[in-house]
Amino acid sequence: MFEERVTLWQAPLEDDAISQAEREAAEYVATITDATVLDLFQSYWLPEPPAHGREGFSLIRKSSLTPAEYLNAFFDTGDEHQRTGP
Repeated sequence: MFEERVTLWQAPLEDDAISQAEREAAEYVATITDATVLDLFQSYWLPEPPAHGREGFSLIRKSSLTPAEYLNAFFDTGDEHQRTGP
């Protein structure tokens, strides 16, 4: 299983935020048996403080897949442990 996490960090630069996330991830996986941190950390600068309904993460991926194929390939493979809306 793979866990994707979005964490928030206050930092003056994106590199500082990523360094903080890398340290926290190492601490987080140390509490889980047989866990490994994968070497991919991304940063997204929030133009405004977090609040109800504000965007907290954004990733744009170019793909020639149809919308249904895209969801099946990246987000709905059938192996997720997730809660979805009605």
